[in-house]
Amino acid sequence: MTMVYVTHDQSEAMVTSDRIAVMNKGRVEQIDVPYELYRRPRTRFVAGFIGRTNLLTGCLRGPDLDFGPFRLPLHALAAAGELPAEVHVSIRPQSIQLSRERPPQRDQHVSLDATIERRSYLGESWDYHVSLGSMPESVRVSARPCEVFEVGQRVHAEIDASQVTLVQ
Repeated sequence: MTMVYVTHDQSEAMVTSDRIAVMNKGRVEQIDVPYELYRRPRTRFVAGFIGRTNLLTGCLRGPDLDFGPFRLPLHALAAAGELPAEVHVSIRPQSIQLSRERPPQRDQHVSLDATIERRSYLGESWDYHVSLGSMPESVRVSARPCEVFEVGQRVHAEIDASQVTLVQ
């Protein structure tokens, strides 16, 4: 049976749908299964509308995408075709891991120094806002309840480049 259900409740849409159409100002932004819609949004609007995300802008620098204090290798991103000089990405808060010790270097992972700016305890997780070097805005990181860091604490933030999504 085919059914069309209209809702602004993203959680409800994710749970009840086989496919979701996200619309913005009367225009379809993306149609996909819930898992792919969340994991690989195609636009900044969809990335921000479905769940929390960090929207960053970087510049192409050879084989990397340069964000200032860090670079991500383009080969780790699902980048098809020619990219513009300025590139937008979505990084979900759970795609960044925080630790007290510098993690071992791993392929497709970037580790950088960070500082905890603020935090909120949500019961099932912590919601941290961390500064990454000279970036003008903080990024959000989700951590398990047992991963407790204090405001002002210096930590290491590890970004899994395979979880970074290019968006328009």
